[in-house]
Amino acid sequence: MLGFPSLRKEERQPGSYLFMLGKEHQPGRNQVHRLYVHGADSTNSRTATEANLTGRKSILARVRKKRKKQKKRRTHLQPETGFRESYRIEGETLITVNDYTAGRMFVDAISNAFYPVDLHTKTGVRPKPLKPGKVPTIPLSALMPKDSRNIIIARPMR
Repeated sequence: MLGFPSLRKEERQPGSYLFMLGKEHQPGRNQVHRLYVHGADSTNSRTATEANLTGRKSILARVRKKRKKQKKRRTHLQPETGFRESYRIEGETLITVNDYTAGRMFVDAISNAFYPVDLHTKTGVRPKPLKPGKVPTIPLSALMPKDSRNIIIARPMR
């Protein structure tokens, strides 16, 4: 909204919905299931609603299938799609996958990270674990929009 450069890929990681199936009067005793919503877009209320409706329709289809075969019903449903990716700022520094997985120590590092790279695709999740002893860092300059002054982005842009 401030006019600084942003990054956005045409194909983004899918959103996800968590839900549980179980028998009546036995909530919380079953495995949590995950459903991916491909093409999920959190850019505005219309596209976020579309992702929510798509996910709920897919879950309803699963519930109906399980109800016939195993007498199961939905016992839990996450309220809305969990979005993984939307717009990103083009920061003064851009952290690459190689920077991250190599444990690059940035001069202006403000925190350590530990989570592996996990790319969610239509065929499943492709994790890229960090090697033992590799501790990536996050530089302050990655939170500063390129060519900006006196502004830091504290959360992902939607």
